[in-house]
Amino acid sequence: MTSLTLTALLPAAAMACEEISSNYKLCLEGTPWETAEIMPNAEGATFIVRPFVMDYIEPYAGRSDGPLAGDLDQLNDFFDFPADTLVLRESLTGEDGRQAELQIDEFGTFDDRVSALMLVDIEGVRIQMLVNADAGTPVEDMRRMSVALFEAADLICPGGCY
Repeated sequence: MTSLTLTALLPAAAMACEEISSNYKLCLEGTPWETAEIMPNAEGATFIVRPFVMDYIEPYAGRSDGPLAGDLDQLNDFFDFPADTLVLRESLTGEDGRQAELQIDEFGTFDDRVSALMLVDIEGVRIQMLVNADAGTPVEDMRRMSVALFEAADLICPGGCY
């Protein structure tokens, strides 16, 4: 009976979360990403729920302590995306104070894909998430999959694990 009691005391959420960096985890249970195939790579892992593929970077190029929108502007300048590819850009804010800048681009003949670039900030700790899908994937589906990641993201340690 003691082992059953100890098992019952373990936090269920901890088992449903995947560490993705030294600071971040994704708690995907109940999200469209719950059944993702996770493919390890040199930088961490790629999450796949066809036709969506998500990669992440922490720390990302151009990361600052200023506004997230400024970081996104720097990334756009760095990658020099054609101006006519932008179809959506919005700021997201969670009830817990988390923030994100989300940008969706349709690259069409330029790269034959739809891409959602999202910068997430929780308690000053930032990560970049990039969701790609085949050209023709509806923008609303890209937004829905990105927002699900925004809501699933959490810190491993409050304030970051430094």
